[in-house]
Amino acid sequence: PQREKIKARMTQLMNFERFSTPYKEGGVYFFSRNDGLQNQNVWFTAGSLTAEPKLLVDPNTLSPDGTVSMGAPIPDEHARHVAYQISKSGSDWQEIRVREVATSRELPDRIEWVKFSGISWAKDGSGFYYSRYDAPKESEKLTKVNEFQKLYFHRLGTPQSGDIVAFGDDAHPFRYVSGQVSEDQRWLIVSAANQTYGNAVYLLSLTDPKAKWVTVVADTKNSHSIVDVDDVSLYIQTDKDAPTGRVVMAPLKNPQPEHWQTLI
Repeated sequence: PQREKIKARMTQLMNFERFSTPYKEGGVYFFSRNDGLQNQNVWFTAGSLTAEPKLLVDPNTLSPDGTVSMGAPIPDEHARHVAYQISKSGSDWQEIRVREVATSRELPDRIEWVKFSGISWAKDGSGFYYSRYDAPKESEKLTKVNEFQKLYFHRLGTPQSGDIVAFGDDAHPFRYVSGQVSEDQRWLIVSAANQTYGNAVYLLSLTDPKAKWVTVVADTKNSHSIVDVDDVSLYIQTDKDAPTGRVVMAPLKNPQPEHWQTLI
């Protein structure tokens, strides 16, 4: 008998306008807004912090019951397009979609069987890197164990079947793989983990067509996070040989742990 009273009070407490913190890319601000009782936050763009917001994506229109959720849209360097992930009915499975920022027009690109993935754009905005699993058989969609996650590159305007495997193999079935293009757009950095703690790190030059993968850290005994890359060094936050953490400088020519120099 208390249900309706509790519902009314919770509705009253939740019914206020709220915004996310804006972030900026390519001269465009991106942020979400909820009028108070919307099931999902609505995403907008603006040319400045005082400009009139423009609707980018309203995930509330993607399902009649409002159960399709949406992750933050990831713009390319020039904010021409955004890629974003949607999830249906609380599932861990994601679908990546793409929109034009200026027009909010949805492109036909659809990436399925994505789970535990980031999105990282190529410098020219031609496409992006993402992580996914192989499509399961129809009878195994809800029962098959997730194995052999790989990092792919998707080129805009092409079908998912043509996506190129950038990193991954069949020797590590339960490894989680994620890829990140460095801020200067010159390097592809891959993190590979077999569990929730500890990861290996690999590096690939995006400016040399003949470049091969360089192993920075081979084992997954410690946690490593790339802070930055410049012309000569890779900067890594790590707890290797440092229980409370440290920041090290790794020379790009020989970025393995035996060549690290502690900065902090």
